[in-house]
Amino acid sequence: MSVSHASMGNALKAQGNLQGALKAYRAALLIRKRLAARDAGNAGWQRDLSASHIAVANVLVRQGKLSEALDLYRASLAIVGRLAAEDASNADCQRDLSNSHEGVGNVLALQENLREALDSYRSVLAIRKRLAAKDASNANWQRDLSTSHDKIGNVLALQGNFRAALDSYRSALAIVERLAEQDAGNAEWQRGLWVSNWKMANALDTQDRPAEALPFWRRVHGVLSSMKRAGMFVSAQEEFELEQVRAKLRGQ
Repeated sequence: MSVSHASMGNALKAQGNLQGALKAYRAALLIRKRLAARDAGNAGWQRDLSASHIAVANVLVRQGKLSEALDLYRASLAIVGRLAAEDASNADCQRDLSNSHEGVGNVLALQENLREALDSYRSVLAIRKRLAAKDASNANWQRDLSTSHDKIGNVLALQGNFRAALDSYRSALAIVERLAEQDAGNAEWQRGLWVSNWKMANALDTQDRPAEALPFWRRVHGVLSSMKRAGMFVSAQEEFELEQVRAKLRGQ
């Protein structure tokens, strides 16, 4: 029954019906709370409960209800923290743990609590480094690692620490470059590639280093243009960014 509610929530969220999705996710959460309370030693039920906390929290974030979302991410973190401690070799539990830390960090960043957000993101990074090192061929784990570097870079940039932010962005870029090279037809990797180059260019421009930024702006233009030529979906925002970069390059 909880699976049906969760699936309904996923479908409603995809349709943009956040209130309906929230109702379905809360119904799944209620059922899973009862199951988890019935058998605290059932790791599967505990993971399901954690996932329900995250599903509800994700919708609340989109609705701007950050304090309530933060409580739910922390509830999820408490559950998967116990599971991960009990089975440190379980990669699924470790990834769940990283996702819960990331949810906490995302809300803290939105609340402009940058110091604590950075702590959460660094916890995520430590876990994802271990996972990525276990299996360098796992593209999803590599993408997760790149995202962690990227989010740390974002917080550092907001704190005005652009030199350290650049180091994080470079680490993220190195990973997405490998992914994009391995699968040039993957729109997700190509999108990650132009975004990483954009962040490098923007950070360098912010430090008044336009000559160093220029190759990254050219790369942004090249990747977005290639995506269009290949028939990949390019959003209105990406079209806008492409025009902005073209104007910037014309002015060089």
